[in-house]
Amino acid sequence: MQPVLVRGRAVVRNDAELEVDPRWPKFDQARVLLLRGRLLRRARRPGAAATAFTEAEAIFNGYPVWAAMARDELTRVGRRRTNAHLTGTERRVVELVVTGMTNKQVAATLFMSHRTVESHVARAYRKLGIRSRAELMRATAG
Repeated sequence: MQPVLVRGRAVVRNDAELEVDPRWPKFDQARVLLLRGRLLRRARRPGAAATAFTEAEAIFNGYPVWAAMARDELTRVGRRRTNAHLTGTERRVVELVVTGMTNKQVAATLFMSHRTVESHVARAYRKLGIRSRAELMRATAG
């Protein structure tokens, strides 16, 4: 099926799963995924929308403007954020955690309780849309 027809079909039937044909050019696949994500976001299905936007962003790797559009859509569904959204204290805690320090070591360095460090780390995880220290290292490296 032609990409234009599939995009039109996605507009009409936004609840149906799209079949991505491997014979399509990657760019057309990414455009279909971007449209699908927008429709899912409007239908209040943020998890499915985030998946579509993430896949589109990966395909749009060589097209910076299109990749930025996919990243912007991801922020709209609240799944991915950058360090700019962290508070100053959260950023300092994250920087120390990324170096390999434990929560107790970070607490001693910043003169706060380890429970306060835990809450800052938990908030940073939530804001960045991650779940582990390994993901935190990857998120702050980029």
